[in-house]
Amino acid sequence: VMFVLFLILSHFMFRGSEKPTISKQDIRNQLTMLGPISSAEWFAFSGVVFFLVAVITSSLHKIQLPWVSLAVFFIFLSLGMISNKQMKSDIDWRFLLLLGSMIGMVHVINYTSIDTMLSDRLYLVGEFMSEDFEIFVLIMIVIIFGLRLFLPINAAGMITAAIFIPLAETHGIDPWVVAFVVLMLAECWFFPYQASYYIMFQGIVQKEKKQFNSKRFLQFNALTVLFRIIAIYVSLPFFRYLNML
Repeated sequence: VMFVLFLILSHFMFRGSEKPTISKQDIRNQLTMLGPISSAEWFAFSGVVFFLVAVITSSLHKIQLPWVSLAVFFIFLSLGMISNKQMKSDIDWRFLLLLGSMIGMVHVINYTSIDTMLSDRLYLVGEFMSEDFEIFVLIMIVIIFGLRLFLPINAAGMITAAIFIPLAETHGIDPWVVAFVVLMLAECWFFPYQASYYIMFQGIVQKEKKQFNSKRFLQFNALTVLFRIIAIYVSLPFFRYLNML
């Protein structure tokens, strides 16, 4: 849903008067420069296909997916496809540590029975979660957008996930749906200070003295926030079809 709406909006907002012309010979030259697919690239492709097949057939082989992904990772290591330098620089360790901390925090909340306390304190929110998930999404929009005025993306997402994922488990809602909503909304921003990567992009543009229509881009970004909300609501019937709601 987001992809289609994104393409439509890009067509109307950033359509240029000049159409790019690329000759077939230019494409042939680029393909020649790339050369044939290497053995490492074939192995990488095979690993992706293997993991996807394992995900699709997980109900048959009963092997937990983290073990499957770990097996693929060690196969790549044993074949020398991942070097020590790549291990250090190409893997986003900060995000993995944040994700691990968030998962651990959810388990701690469950173990210490804080989820029961949250369920009692947030009884009305839990009722909306189990009875009218559409209203719950509206509540999440207000909460997360409010937090994003003061907190960065990761912190806002981690706090809301730590609170509402255990609440989802208490009320019989698949935690993945709540995590999906949290991640979709936490990435939303309206003001430049809310997105560190946009500030970095502005600095690069100013340093290289390139033309950039900041006002038009911020308008485009605000509309993509609306696209995220539409995508969430459009996906809810599908989640209900999967008995996740």
